[in-house]
Amino acid sequence: MAKATVYIHGGDYDCSELVRMCYRAVDVLPYGSYCWTGNEVSLLKSHGFKERSLSSPQMGDVLWRSGHTEIYLGDGMEGGARVSETGGINGRKGDQTGKEVTRSAYNKAHWSKLLRYEGGKTIGGIPCAIAAALVADHIIDHQAHGYSQPNRAGDGTLEAVTIEWNKKAASQTVKAGDYECVVDWLNIRESPSTSGKLVKNAHYERGEVVTLTSYAKVADGFVWGRYIGSTSGKWRYVAVRKTNGTVYLRKV
Repeated sequence: MAKATVYIHGGDYDCSELVRMCYRAVDVLPYGSYCWTGNEVSLLKSHGFKERSLSSPQMGDVLWRSGHTEIYLGDGMEGGARVSETGGINGRKGDQTGKEVTRSAYNKAHWSKLLRYEGGKTIGGIPCAIAAALVADHIIDHQAHGYSQPNRAGDGTLEAVTIEWNKKAASQTVKAGDYECVVDWLNIRESPSTSGKLVKNAHYERGEVVTLTSYAKVADGFVWGRYIGSTSGKWRYVAVRKTNGTVYLRKV
């Protein structure tokens, strides 16, 4: 397991600022770099990014079209700052809805360019492109009016965030697809751990089906699966099986 502590500025993001912040946090983009969609492609190319095919995205790839940009998060998902208080993308900071920063299924038809970091930097043993995607996931899952924390003193405050990456977890990967609950009660959590906060008034019962994305996470003796909450737009986590083989969700 590789771990790294990164520092994220609080405050409200527009789409390009979120992308810049993710790669600033993992030390690919320098302090003071300015990014908007008009100069983003040239800025990224000057710091180790190259254009690659939209047909084969990888975790951390930057997705770009005129007027908007996001990050490919892996597992067929893209995410970014995209929904203003008026319901669209307007380039202004500030999120009065609490849902500006979100994720959805990757759609290459939405994009003109894909830029991949190939500068070779790592942080805490994690390739920086993967680390940037993990930072984006953190921002999405912890947003409150764009991006802030309860202990945030104000815009510009730094928050220390620990990200983790397990390269060897592929042997415990949960494959994407429909899974049937085979126990009487299965909790749903906000993070993949038995200490993760329970999702209020939500669980699975025997015979119910959940659709999971491909995911690899082992913690507290369980192999975890995840999916996007239909109302929250956030990752939700369930125990698929114990590492000793006891099954909670069976692929159908």
